[in-house]
Amino acid sequence: MSQGQTILRMGEFVHRVTLQRPVYNSPRDEIIDWEDVATVWAAIQQGVLPLTGNRSEKEEADREIAISDTQIQIRYYAGIDTTWRAKHGSVTYDIRNVLDVLEMRVVMYLTCRVVS
Repeated sequence: MSQGQTILRMGEFVHRVTLQRPVYNSPRDEIIDWEDVATVWAAIQQGVLPLTGNRSEKEEADREIAISDTQIQIRYYAGIDTTWRAKHGSVTYDIRNVLDVLEMRVVMYLTCRVVS
């Protein structure tokens, strides 16, 4: 079994996730919309991260909100960066980190955060 087969288990990719990139205003200092780039199959694991995996609460705008780290695993998709986001159903995730596993261009881990 090769390294790619060990990492990529297609049976676990059961969620449809839409990848979105920001659309900026003319001076490029504000996001005015989000553009759907691709809808891909993914494996989603909440609170189970190989690198951080922490859950915390944060004070923001004089109100307390829960923050949950999530890992989304997808097939390699060129161009994704931390300005992008991912949507699964009604849940929107900010992409915080992008990892190309073993730099093989086969599998990517997106470390994401949903604020609820």
